[in-house]
Amino acid sequence: MTHDTRGESVVEILDELLALVDNARSIPMSASVMINQSEVRDLLQLARDAVPDQVLRADDVLADIDSVRASGRQEAASIIASARQDAENIVAEARAQASRLVSNDAITIAARSTAARIEDEAKQKAERLREGANHYSDSTLANLEGQVNGVAAALEEAVRAAHEKMDAALAQIYAGREVLASRQETTDAVFDHSEEE
Repeated sequence: MTHDTRGESVVEILDELLALVDNARSIPMSASVMINQSEVRDLLQLARDAVPDQVLRADDVLADIDSVRASGRQEAASIIASARQDAENIVAEARAQASRLVSNDAITIAARSTAARIEDEAKQKAERLREGANHYSDSTLANLEGQVNGVAAALEEAVRAAHEKMDAALAQIYAGREVLASRQETTDAVFDHSEEE
């Protein structure tokens, strides 16, 4: 029996193997079935050959996720750097304005108070910018982490399901072979006894 594995996943191959077992002729007085050993070997080999392709595709997905995560971190770092620069510019301008007020010959208590207020407002605005940038960065990274965890869980579930199906198919195959071997031994013993008589 010949198969083409292009586009065929391990789970699909295992489904085909289980269908072969389900449709096989039953052995009377037994839970075992008779199957074509060559067909089973072919399907098991196809499943074995398909596993590396599945793993490579999973690696590609994880690589894409890592790329998105790196891009998110870079964007977050850029936002933080920009916010810090804006904050520094605001504080510098406030200090320059305060310095101009202080250097004025007609300095007054009101001017000093205004300068202090301007600097305080500038610092508060800079702090709000910094906090906003940090919050955006944390939210972006948390979202990326959730996507990564979701993909990893899906991959783990697919691999677990494939192993369970393969184990079930192999268990039925081995049980059938043991029954056939036992019956062959019984048949041989009967023939040997007949020849002796």
